Amino acid sequence: NPIMPQGALALAEALSTGQPALTELHLGHCNIGDSGGAAIARVIAKGENKALRSLHLHSNLLRGGAATEIARAVEANTLDELRLSDNPLGSSAAARICTELPKAFNLRRLWIERVGLDVASVPALAETIADGGRDVPIDSGAKLELLSLVGNSLSDDDAHAIGEALRGSRALRKLWLSDNRFGRQGALGVLVGALSEECRLLQLWLGGPAITAPTHAALAALALQPTPWRGGHRD
Repeated sequence: NPIMPQGALALAEALSTGQPALTELHLGHCNIGDSGGAAIARVIAKGENKALRSLHLHSNLLRGGAATEIARAVEANTLDELRLSDNPLGSSAAARICTELPKAFNLRRLWIERVGLDVASVPALAETIADGGRDVPIDSGAKLELLSLVGNSLSDDDAHAIGEALRGSRALRKLWLSDNRFGRQGALGVLVGALSEECRLLQLWLGGPAITAPTHAALAALALQPTPWRGGHRD
């Protein structure tokens, strides 16, 4: 249902009062635009509605203005689920959001698919994946568990950086990287990291047009090798 920017502004005003005490707000495909997305995120960034835990803003034509407020909302560290896929954010706006991820101790699930994300976001993503900067005990239940970067512009070098980060990742359980720009070398770099002793990843997506049949064979052969932390094969 397209509520348009005007509807989003009215909703943001209602949310700023703290009532209703919503815990989930799903506004995907609502045509709220950049101004509407910014208004909703600003309420969270200012701490005017601390009950909200799940925010879905996919497919809403969000751009730089919304990205700035979303980054502040991520930094506020109250959300545990955020869906931003299919918005024309572009490289710099996506990086603005990702920069705040290492501080977001409570964020558990993030979808940021097909937004133009590229190398500019990789350092912050790698730090987040490797649990860097997250000074909370691993057994506290906090930290990112699902990260979807499907359909972006990650290169072989970017994939290698993510693979290196996976070597220190104990919290992440699902990482979806399909339909990026990287090919065989990037995919192998990610998989090597995923199979490392420290990594606790359970689900990894690497498919896409750049992943050819020989690459699939190489990935399969590597995946069948015993993994130290399970003492056997990964499922």
